[in-house]
Amino acid sequence: MDDLLATIGLCFSRIIQVYLILVFIFPLVAVNQERQIWARSDAVPSLSLIGYIKVYLLNLLWMGFHLIGCIVTVPKWLFGGMGNAAEHEANMVVYLSGLFLTSIIISPVEVRGRENLPPDSFSESQVAPVYIANHSSTADAAVVYHLGRSLRWIAKESIALVPGVGVSMVLGQHIRIKRKGKNKSSVQDLYEKSDNALQSGKAMMIFPQGTRRISERLPFKDGAFKIAMKNKATIVPVSINTPMTVWNDLYPLNRLWGGKSEPIVITVHKQIPVKGDEDKEKLKETCFNVIYSVLPEIGEADKKEK
Repeated sequence: MDDLLATIGLCFSRIIQVYLILVFIFPLVAVNQERQIWARSDAVPSLSLIGYIKVYLLNLLWMGFHLIGCIVTVPKWLFGGMGNAAEHEANMVVYLSGLFLTSIIISPVEVRGRENLPPDSFSESQVAPVYIANHSSTADAAVVYHLGRSLRWIAKESIALVPGVGVSMVLGQHIRIKRKGKNKSSVQDLYEKSDNALQSGKAMMIFPQGTRRISERLPFKDGAFKIAMKNKATIVPVSINTPMTVWNDLYPLNRLWGGKSEPIVITVHKQIPVKGDEDKEKLKETCFNVIYSVLPEIGEADKKEK
């Protein structure tokens, strides 16, 4: 019996060691992804050494904060009957992490159009809104929490493997889907879980272009609009204007000598009511035009000349 317990303890210890090692490895993947995004156009500056460090630190601390949050959320989840027992706590970890890490690593954030924000809480008889935004950087997922709203995300299934973040996604009742191959059951599950979230008063945040691009205006995919139309959920268009200097400047160190950094500007546009019988393509076009109406055409001019 003692030998069995010792073996179990050793295996558990090894698992924890591997898990902690992954905390330092996964941010390297994020750095490479961000590097590729910022290297797609001559109109966008490549990441400098400072940029690499800031992207790495953001992702490292993002995972680290979520791991610390697990110390509180997992026991509550286990002893609370599992399910959604720790949903509020898990989402509070994400919310506070986004606010704090944006402020200490990325840049100042300015929110315009706060008067257009719907309330943060809804009764179970009210349908929550669907927030949609352009997606240009790994920073977006943290930056949007400056809206001051609790949000539910749709993310690829593999996010569950990311240390700390994966646990928060699961406990926070966020929606995970397969992004490749034929997966009708996953798509159906996506819509069912989205419907349940909105109908129970939980707002959703979706990047309708589906992937990150800063130098291209990718067309919006149907998912967010199908969800909104099916549930007659109000759409809240949000523009995220990420400055070209966001990664390569010395923020926050430059504040020590009075330096200034260009802020990330979030613009909340007027809500778009959805009745469910709209022309989906026209709705997508309207939202696309609204979101990009306040954003600079980065790299688009180069494409037009070619």
